[in-house]
Amino acid sequence: MKTKKVLAMLLALVMLFALAACGKDSANKTDGETAQSEPVQAPETTQPETTATEETESKTEEPETTEPATTEIEPYTVTDTKGNTATFTKVPERVIVINRYNTELLRATGHLDKIVGVDGSIVENNTYWPEFTEANNIGGNGQNADGQDFETMAAMEPDVIITRSVTDELVEAMSKFDIPVLYLDGANADLIPQFDVIDAIFGQTEESKALRETYLELRDKIETAVATIPEEERLTFAWESVKDYTISSGGNVFVSMVARAGLINALAASDVDTGEMDADAIITANPDVYFKLVTPSAADTAGYTPPTDEDFQTVAQAFLSRPGYENISAVQEGRCYMISSFGVGGFGKLVGSAYILSWLYPEVAQSAGIDPDEIQTLWLEQFQNKPFQDGYFANMSDYAG
Repeated sequence: MKTKKVLAMLLALVMLFALAACGKDSANKTDGETAQSEPVQAPETTQPETTATEETESKTEEPETTEPATTEIEPYTVTDTKGNTATFTKVPERVIVINRYNTELLRATGHLDKIVGVDGSIVENNTYWPEFTEANNIGGNGQNADGQDFETMAAMEPDVIITRSVTDELVEAMSKFDIPVLYLDGANADLIPQFDVIDAIFGQTEESKALRETYLELRDKIETAVATIPEEERLTFAWESVKDYTISSGGNVFVSMVARAGLINALAASDVDTGEMDADAIITANPDVYFKLVTPSAADTAGYTPPTDEDFQTVAQAFLSRPGYENISAVQEGRCYMISSFGVGGFGKLVGSAYILSWLYPEVAQSAGIDPDEIQTLWLEQFQNKPFQDGYFANMSDYAG
């Protein structure tokens, strides 16, 4: 009995220890499962507060995009000396210029870099115009619209076309592309209106201002000197073109040039303005001075290269052998001059007037301080950036043998 009680107490103790061990194991197991299914969250890291300035600086700034600066101007209208008009919304930057004299004026006034197209005679005369090539050639000879390639002109996309020959055909062709055409006469005896047109188109430049001032000074000096020549001492003259017996008796620019030097046109009363004249009519007019235009045989026939001695000799001997011409006062007095048109072309023929004045009224020219070589040098070297050349003129008496 006692033994059974002892065994029962021992058995109860064993069961008690077993239950305690199971409880402890169960508790440990539950903690592990909870960590696995619900992992502990990492503690939040507190970022340092940033000021507004720091935040702005830390951002990558996008570069600002700005439109190219443009100078807006009010539309302006230019009217040339023939009444043609053109309205511009910007100063022209691309220009087609037709005729040598017009091209010279744009070079002299500082606009050479704007010229994208010229006539064929300019391209051919690359000695005087090295700036232009076949890529700039619009065709023609610069005297009229013949030979001009309208499609080529339009493809150059000029802002304006400047020419001495504003034809209906040219205006109509260019109007399809909204390209205006304006008249300019760089060979005119009065260049002031031509300067006005250029300045109206492009605005006055330092070069155009200097050209205008120099032109006015020389023109006034020549006119003042000529005014001192008494009427009874004024010589008569005849002007003949390159083609034999082709006489200018009217408003030809060469006639105006000679008249500015103080001479009187012996054939002014003729019915022929410019054209071939009967030799007898010329002999009867009996001019005191005779001018014969000569074209040089060199490649640049526009004339910067002067005629050769052979050119002058050929013209002089043919002229002096004309029947009846030995009776003309100009031949008898040795006052027959051969002239290359280039040599008298500068400043709207002011250069030519200065030379003629110095040949026929040397004391008047000297007294007025008029040196034609200096004037020609000024025109070429300052306004055309070309060296002075001699040899554009000759007296037929020097080739009479």
